[in-house]
Amino acid sequence: MWTSPSKTTSCVLTLLTFIMIILSAFQAEAQGQRAIACCPSVSRAIIRSHVSECYVQEAQSSEDYCGIQAYILVTTSGDKFCVDPRARWLKQKLKMLTKRGVSCQPLLRPE
Repeated sequence: MWTSPSKTTSCVLTLLTFIMIILSAFQAEAQGQRAIACCPSVSRAIIRSHVSECYVQEAQSSEDYCGIQAYILVTTSGDKFCVDPRARWLKQKLKMLTKRGVSCQPLLRPE
């Protein structure tokens, strides 16, 4: 059975669009990043749990939900902690994470 060129072109373009969407969805995860919600507030409480991911949230506009600077530590169990960058213990924790190969990535803002 013969298919018209415009129908074939349309199918190919649809398939390519679908592939691009799938690849872009996995791109951030392949780079070690995933969507993390902003921290509305921070704490200086010590995090003793095993941290597997670290993100840096930069202060955005004052009317924005992400209006504060924070370090976001994610544990292996998936718990998320919003840490005050001025917490006394944080510098040592970040050094330990770096030695384990965990580096703090910038927080990706949803588009």
